[in-house]
Amino acid sequence: MKIKINMPHLYQTYNEYITKFIQKGGVIEAAPSCPVSQVASSSIGFVIDPTGEVEFLGSYDKFFSHEYTSCGYFFPQKSIPNLNLQAICQTMGKALYNKGVFGYACLDIISFPDHPNSRKPTETSDKEANHTGNNNRVFWAVDLNC
Repeated sequence: MKIKINMPHLYQTYNEYITKFIQKGGVIEAAPSCPVSQVASSSIGFVIDPTGEVEFLGSYDKFFSHEYTSCGYFFPQKSIPNLNLQAICQTMGKALYNKGVFGYACLDIISFPDHPNSRKPTETSDKEANHTGNNNRVFWAVDLNC
């Protein structure tokens, strides 16, 4: 495990950070092991109405002032062109509705290069990669705001 403090002007050392984290709480996020310049960050907006219908609203790409700190957006998103955003919204929306959630939601996704040594290829993943055309990118859902 590698730990990198994103805001070194706030916490110069790991001990300083972890002390505040224990006192106040916080968020620790996983990050891909590739250079930040190879990571694309997008968000998908959708709405779940009280009857359970799910509607895709739109998507956008984020751009960063420095590592992992977004400072603006490009609309519409273009960094994940082969990902079926409608299907993602329907799947997430139905799952949320089944848990009693309705209203507006936003799912954050990152994508980055899939390095051959990062996972063992499987028959299923190879078929999915060939079907979507994304055989060199990995997608992670990293946040859900409801």
